[in-house]
Amino acid sequence: NFKDNTFYDVSGWTLPLAMNIKFDQVSSTWGLKAQDKPWREETVKEAKMDNSAYAYVFEWHDFLAPKLLHKIAKANIKAKVATKSFSAAVNGEVKTFSPGTIIVPAGIQGVENWRKIVADFATQSQIPLNAITTGLTTKGIDIGSSSFRLISTPKVLLVGGKGVSQYEAGEMLYYLDNLLEIPVTVVEMQRLDAIDLASYSHIIMVNGKYKALSTQVVGKLVSWVENGGVIFSQKSAAKWLSSNEILRMDFVSKSHIDQLFDTEKLTYGDKEKLSARKRIAGAIFQAELDITHPLAYGYQQSELPVFRNSTIIMEKTSKPFIAVAKYSKTPLLSGYADQNLVNRLASNPTLVAHNVGKGRVIASTDNLVFRGYFLGSMKIVANSLFFAKAFSTTLAE
Repeated sequence: NFKDNTFYDVSGWTLPLAMNIKFDQVSSTWGLKAQDKPWREETVKEAKMDNSAYAYVFEWHDFLAPKLLHKIAKANIKAKVATKSFSAAVNGEVKTFSPGTIIVPAGIQGVENWRKIVADFATQSQIPLNAITTGLTTKGIDIGSSSFRLISTPKVLLVGGKGVSQYEAGEMLYYLDNLLEIPVTVVEMQRLDAIDLASYSHIIMVNGKYKALSTQVVGKLVSWVENGGVIFSQKSAAKWLSSNEILRMDFVSKSHIDQLFDTEKLTYGDKEKLSARKRIAGAIFQAELDITHPLAYGYQQSELPVFRNSTIIMEKTSKPFIAVAKYSKTPLLSGYADQNLVNRLASNPTLVAHNVGKGRVIASTDNLVFRGYFLGSMKIVANSLFFAKAFSTTLAE
């Protein structure tokens, strides 16, 4: 609760929610004891390779797993993602691997010294590698199954420049280029007409004013997506894609949001407070993820805190399998948001994805990489780069 509900910026800064870490309030210090020595980073553990292994496996829940995968793919070493769970013998014990697990099979490699290269990358990332000595698994899909999908190296174009939020473009660039070391080409929105989109596998569109784009650019974008491109969009970019029928989702109108607030008994002195009530300047909400969806690989629980700083709201959809995440029934976790808006958001989609021809369109109403510190929801962006073709949701389904 806040005495003054006027926020020009963020009202919710709960750090463990941003990190998606389970936590609880400490009500008593009885029995608690601090460590004698301060925490120190562990010594780097060198990845050891079994040169007779049939394949090497690493799990996707590690924050830097996308960084390791990109290094492997960039080195022309073939890797696949498991779309179903499986169990295999590792060091004499049976271990179960979740969907999203990455496998590097020996039989399809053509790069010299590829085993050492993978081991060096794993050591740099400090992600454990598991050696599998046979293509037959003890449970679930076998290593040669078509349920393992080949990974392609993403070539990313980020729309920036005048009319695009420099904050959100910078946050996206920081996550991909700095944290994951995935190269990103930033193209000013005004130059899209002159760009050969065929050079890119993914286009990222953050919050911005895209109405300035010509019908020629829209047609070019549609053709690119239909031929296999992937668009990741957030906030007003998603709304713009909807208005051009690339994203098949409806959005709540501004007039509808205005109607949520009773103004009959308000005086002129209430004007500023009403304006503040109609905004969500920055609060944390709870989303419910469909953790069976490839865009949610790496998440082990369905509850995911997400950051919202707009009143762009997607309507509920009757189309199955399109909503990857929706808000919970009581979604506000931290910060200020008027109860009218909280109620309107409850159970509505926040992350959706579907096919467009051979391509995919993915849309979020939240800022999944906010300020470079909201680490808990960032992996959805990485999943959009690597696993967009691992799902298929046509509008006819």
